[in-house]
Amino acid sequence: MKILYSFLFFWITVIGYCKSSSNPLYSFPKSPWPESFGNHRAVLEISMESGVVILDLVLRRHDPRPDNKQFIIVEAATGDTVPNIYRYSVTNERCRFGLMGDMLQGGGNRWMGMVYGMTVRHPWTTEGVLCDPRPVWKIWDEFGIESSVMKGYWEKDCPVTTNIKDILATVYQKASESLISVASWADSPVKFSFQIDWKTLGLDPAKAILFAPAIKDFQEESIFKPGDSISIEPKKGWLIYLRGKE
Repeated sequence: MKILYSFLFFWITVIGYCKSSSNPLYSFPKSPWPESFGNHRAVLEISMESGVVILDLVLRRHDPRPDNKQFIIVEAATGDTVPNIYRYSVTNERCRFGLMGDMLQGGGNRWMGMVYGMTVRHPWTTEGVLCDPRPVWKIWDEFGIESSVMKGYWEKDCPVTTNIKDILATVYQKASESLISVASWADSPVKFSFQIDWKTLGLDPAKAILFAPAIKDFQEESIFKPGDSISIEPKKGWLIYLRGKE
């Protein structure tokens, strides 16, 4: 008896990006794919710019175990697995997904992952990489990230941005302080500065400080002032507290 794989496979054809205001459609492939790719497959074509794409997929038939399915997203142009996928909801009729909260392949990218609230799982070894997210988890616990409000760079009201389009920042906001995750999609080392909505954060810029705590395998301890130029390496980043001076 042929064993069917217990996962769904989706193939993303990227010919650009997609504006968040648009409504991308998906279709099914004209020719069959190998059964190893699963028995629910769709092509999603994205043609305009956007930070986030959300797909609402109606399954071909009722699924008796929707909670036991794995989603695989592959970019058609490169064949690379797309890691930042989050399952909003899955029922026996449809599934919705967007950004996820776990990185697997090669341990992911710890700096870019934090922009989306992601770390690797623990313990986890993949492609020769021993993944250990505990140093970042320690910062989460010290900050109390579960009681913060996440404002991603893709949101119009994100209170912290940068002066360089390839340097993206997400804010985990609390009443008295915020934690800023910033990462570089630039191809070379650059210097950037933050652009901060002080009123929204409830802080006085004259009394504010930017403190990057020491995090193993992530960053050295550093202190910055508002308006400082901060160096950042390609595909790396910072986790920085924004708080008032004591």
